[in-house]
Amino acid sequence: MNAFPDVENDRLALIRSMDLLKSVNNPELERIADLASHAFSMPTVLISLVDRDEQIFLCRIGFEAERTDRSISVCTHAIQQRGVFEVDDLTLDARFKANPLVISGPRIRFYAGAPLITASGHAIGTICLIDYEPRTLTERDRQRLQAYAGLVVDQLSLRRLVGRVDAVTGRPNRQQFMADFAAPEVADQQQAALYLVEFIDVHSAHLLSQSRGMQPIESLIRQACQRIREALPQACELYHVAVARFAFVLPHGAEHPEQPVVQRLCGAFAAPMEADGLRLNASIRIGVAPFDRRPCHDVLRRAICAMQEAIERDRPYSRYDPDYDASKQRALGIAIDADRALVQGEFHLVYQPRYNVRQGTFGKAEVLLRWRHPTLGELSPGEFIPLLQKTAVMPRITDWVIEQALAQLAKWRQRGLEMGISINVTAADVTDGALAARLQQTLARHQLPPAVIELEITEGEWLKPGGSAAIQLAALRASGVCVSLDDFGAGFCNFGYLPRLPIDGLKIDRALVSNAHADPVLGGVAQAILRLAHVMGLNVVAEGVETPDERRFFEREGCDEIQGYLFSRPLPAEDCFTFINTARDNASMQDAAKALPS
Repeated sequence: MNAFPDVENDRLALIRSMDLLKSVNNPELERIADLASHAFSMPTVLISLVDRDEQIFLCRIGFEAERTDRSISVCTHAIQQRGVFEVDDLTLDARFKANPLVISGPRIRFYAGAPLITASGHAIGTICLIDYEPRTLTERDRQRLQAYAGLVVDQLSLRRLVGRVDAVTGRPNRQQFMADFAAPEVADQQQAALYLVEFIDVHSAHLLSQSRGMQPIESLIRQACQRIREALPQACELYHVAVARFAFVLPHGAEHPEQPVVQRLCGAFAAPMEADGLRLNASIRIGVAPFDRRPCHDVLRRAICAMQEAIERDRPYSRYDPDYDASKQRALGIAIDADRALVQGEFHLVYQPRYNVRQGTFGKAEVLLRWRHPTLGELSPGEFIPLLQKTAVMPRITDWVIEQALAQLAKWRQRGLEMGISINVTAADVTDGALAARLQQTLARHQLPPAVIELEITEGEWLKPGGSAAIQLAALRASGVCVSLDDFGAGFCNFGYLPRLPIDGLKIDRALVSNAHADPVLGGVAQAILRLAHVMGLNVVAEGVETPDERRFFEREGCDEIQGYLFSRPLPAEDCFTFINTARDNASMQDAAKALPS
């Protein structure tokens, strides 16, 4: 039993962190062992690690076993020495004369082992010489054996460095971080926390890389590394775990111990940085996650989660929040489940009628996607649509929506209901350039004219004039499909680019609709949108109308169509058919009554 358990635990943790068990049968170590065998004229040379319960041979000359039990390992005694541990004749030494390796098996007689001592002072194993006859080394031989031990340590250290150090900053990288904190003895630190720092918002950095190459960017990364390093305690190791991310571990005993660290780090980035003659402002975001008996990779993931929350909420740092993490895990699960949901029929459509003010009828209905998840229940489109827009499954879902909606429209027309539908499309739907062709094929398959469908698109960078999306939408318009700009007024609406977009109409967003009748400023904005749209020949829909006052305002201002809960909630297909037919019958009866003589 080791008399110093803390030292032994450190030694074992170092073996794990250096990932030395992967050095078994390393060609460079075998070359060193072979040279030692010839230099000392020894039949057996072993390079080994002394682990917790066994001795593992990284390479062996003249020895069959790959490992031995530590209880019979002579090297266990050698690692407790600073110099060479030598026994001329093991059969005459009380400590070893009953050893199974001595009295049977290989019947070892002579042993000389030099400990493999790392830069931190830990003896992790040995290089040992074995003979089956008694021998004695000279002092010169002992010095040479220690030199060989140094070569082995250098080779192990070199192997550790290869692929473990970032070439730009010279700091240990993510692989080294994972190795250093993967062992249970190291990671079991309830009073420690992982800090993840992302160095962000370097304005003009991309312009620099385009015009001057990567050298200025690498300079900024090195400067950021130096500033972080100077803000930390001297003994704290700093890891470069991604292009602009650094990590370190500090004690975490107080309730908010990270605040002084955060203040120092933020202060370190208060001054501008300079690269290639250009002075740039930079800032950092920090995520803090505790080591709480979790695997190292999960602690790193939690720190990333905390850092992302800091970015989203525009804070200098954020501590790990299980609720925020759960929301992100839920979002990922929803995105992953979409493929299965499409195959297993979990999606369905509902239809919300649109009222045509001039005609006094419901001439169109917006097609809305719904998802009945088997475990999460009914999911709100406001939750799952933004997630799916970022995935490759979105175009397939849109194709499914178009197919189902046009099939339903064809059935309605067969039953005498002449109307149109509007369908939402996203940036993801036009990335492959084939939306127009797919839509035309679906229309032809259901024998429907292009004019029955309107595509609703949201404003954004993807709609820039002359871009791929705009070209496809222009092709659709040319074929007779209507295109409308959805949610206008919700974001940074740009009146200047409206004339250059291939659109037939626009929808005023609910946020503006709900306050236009009561707020003179918002009312003026709504009036301006209506006037400008009509000058351009665009059809205008007021979306989300819920009260008679809202309806009266937009009817008075000349809005073309109105959609909202005031008329109807989104309805299943059959209920929508009944609603629109009933509304038309009522309108017909009112018109007939007006025509009767008084």
